[in-house]
Amino acid sequence: MALGYEPVKAGELGLGFEGLGKMSSGKFEGCVSCNEMVLFKLPEDVYQEVMHMLHLEDPLEHQRNITAQVRNTAEERKGGRSLLEGGLLEMEKETAKASKNIRFS
Repeated sequence: MALGYEPVKAGELGLGFEGLGKMSSGKFEGCVSCNEMVLFKLPEDVYQEVMHMLHLEDPLEHQRNITAQVRNTAEERKGGRSLLEGGLLEMEKETAKASKNIRFS
């Protein structure tokens, strides 16, 4: 499947999950389902990569854009200064240190 996703067979879940819905026919017969949705699993490395992008890289890019807008607005107004400037710089430093060892669970 795309990106390493694999459908989850009902038998893979073990005891206690016997009552879950299962596809009764078609391509995903025997797989765990709810209405038209089918449960999929993905490899840990793919999960970590996606979580890193969505919950670290994208928010940091958003933060950088906001910071640039604040700085540009302050410069355009000749001498204006953001009250957030010190905090933003500190966040950038802390984030750079922390982002090297982040693991999502």
